[in-house]
Amino acid sequence: MQAEDFYTRYGSLLFLQPVDRHAGLCALHAATLAEYSGWLQAITAEAAQSASSDGRSIALVVGHIAAWDRFMLQACGEMLSGVAWPGFMDLQGCLDEGGGRRDFESIDAFNAFHADLQRDRPWEQIQSEALDRGAAAYAIYAQPGLLTPGRLEQTRPTEWSLPGGSRARLPVGWLIWMVIMEHEAVEHAADLARAAAG
Repeated sequence: MQAEDFYTRYGSLLFLQPVDRHAGLCALHAATLAEYSGWLQAITAEAAQSASSDGRSIALVVGHIAAWDRFMLQACGEMLSGVAWPGFMDLQGCLDEGGGRRDFESIDAFNAFHADLQRDRPWEQIQSEALDRGAAAYAIYAQPGLLTPGRLEQTRPTEWSLPGGSRARLPVGWLIWMVIMEHEAVEHAADLARAAAG
């Protein structure tokens, strides 16, 4: 999905009533997840070692996406339990794989920490984790009774910018959902599509 198409579809859904917005975003997420998962499944171990547009290996780019998906899944768990402003929004309370809590001063610090962890991991492990977390992130929003429109509406309102200069003000649960989709299927799309094509 081209970035312009994604943001046009996403932006058009923001002004619908919560139930209709939720249904539209589920459909958009299903489309973005299918594309993202297809790329991951097609990337070979050899292609995963090739350089991305920013110089990182494709494996580290995918590991980076999976690390953020993991943190956002933790935010989803907080929202399910009634937390109105997940720690993710302030880079606080990220649980590492051993269950230890980590706070980060910046996005760059989060990225550097996880790149160091993943540098020596085999591609098959990174690929498997990324596929699993991507599917889980979709399921937690799409499955009835989990992150329902009502639960998302109970999160704290926030404002964010969209490409093209428009702004949105909605409960933060809707923003976190957008970030999951954007990260998997827009921000790194060109690199993943190229690596998947071989």
